[in-house]
Amino acid sequence: MAVRGMLSAPDVYSVGVASAPISNHTDHYNTVKVGPILPDLEGDPPGTNVPLAKHLQGKLLIIHGTADWHVPIGHAMRLVKAFIEAGKPIDLLIMPDENHGSPGISVGYGWDARLRYFCEHLSTDVELTALAQRRFRKQPQGLPTRPQVRERIAITVSSEILADYVGTYGPGPFGDFEVTLADNQLMLELIGFGKYPVVAVSETNFFIKRHSRPSRWRWEENLQIEFVRGDNGAVKHFVMRQGSAETTVPRK
Repeated sequence: MAVRGMLSAPDVYSVGVASAPISNHTDHYNTVKVGPILPDLEGDPPGTNVPLAKHLQGKLLIIHGTADWHVPIGHAMRLVKAFIEAGKPIDLLIMPDENHGSPGISVGYGWDARLRYFCEHLSTDVELTALAQRRFRKQPQGLPTRPQVRERIAITVSSEILADYVGTYGPGPFGDFEVTLADNQLMLELIGFGKYPVVAVSETNFFIKRHSRPSRWRWEENLQIEFVRGDNGAVKHFVMRQGSAETTVPRK
């Protein structure tokens, strides 16, 4: 929302940092969840930031990960193109192989860049800037870190039980899910964004298998899934859990 604020109220916001900015909110968000988006005051297509690029007056830093599947980097590129065409200078930080919000190994670097940008453009106090840089070389307290996953013991579940879970589930977070089975390996796919192996800790509970490198799916390291059967014995939905968040995804 930093981009939106700076373009719609340039007299209010003089400095902003936009992490994974959206070029068109109408296309990106499911209006069923957020409701209809009203037309812009200038009559532009509702929710789009691109035509408003000409209004930028302050200092803007855009940060975007190349592996962001939630807000693909194409959004940032469309905004950058709009600012170039409008003759508006901006700053850009591309985070290679990072997902939405840069939850991987670059998290400290990204937060350091944010704080440094505000210090440089909102304060002339050199000591404050130096203090902020020293603080953010270490992992700051209260800021996102890679989630700590407790050790889980994987078990083998029969292919007959796994086959019961195969199917399409939705709607869920960000879309529909497809559960498939190949060589006794259950796979979970957020449709359109690749498949991920899930590992059983019981006959009904699974977790996303960890990878050695930062995942393109931000829930990869701490997502748990529990398949639930109805009174007739058939699987009716699965429950997705991440920390305190819990979502029920029905079977179609």
